[in-house]
Amino acid sequence: MHPSPVFRTDDETLIRDMISASPFAMIAVNGEDGPVVAMLPMLLSADGKVLIGHVANQNSIVPHLRAGSTSATVIFQISEAYVSPSFYPSKAEHGRAVPTWNYEAVEVRGTVVLVEDTVTLLSNLEHLTDHMETERVARWQVSDFPEDYIDSLARGICGLHLTINSITAIRKLSQNKSQNDLAGVIAGLSMEPRHASRAMAADIQKLREA
Repeated sequence: MHPSPVFRTDDETLIRDMISASPFAMIAVNGEDGPVVAMLPMLLSADGKVLIGHVANQNSIVPHLRAGSTSATVIFQISEAYVSPSFYPSKAEHGRAVPTWNYEAVEVRGTVVLVEDTVTLLSNLEHLTDHMETERVARWQVSDFPEDYIDSLARGICGLHLTINSITAIRKLSQNKSQNDLAGVIAGLSMEPRHASRAMAADIQKLREA
């Protein structure tokens, strides 16, 4: 994560919102031959002390977790966009500008354990699906499962609970630039073909107006 304190945030509400907006995360644990990585959905618990998720039993990370609690790092990538030096009006004045990447991300470190009892596993699934379905008119719910299908599903996945030791949240949104260059970044990203770049422009504008 970026070392500059200019880009860090400790706002707990903002961090929760960042994770809620992009709950599909990368989790990494130490294996015998190096890091073992998986991509899976995780959300904060109501008290903000635990990350809750689930993973397929066949995932390569599972054997490394079955021995017991394991140190893990989870990365939530919220947004990202390439920033061209051509966006900066100051480049025309002195030429001292380099490419960079703006991004928002949350790094969570803690201790993860597998959760394999069916009741807790279904609770984990409800926690995730209720969150993801909340804005839909016809909301899908775990209770829509036929009972025999629930039993089959539970045999194929297991839950994850990561007790949080630390959280580092970064919002690198050109805060270190002058107002003129910041306006140039917003204008430049707004014209980019990538949706992620245009979304980044909107995020920078919101932060500028805050």
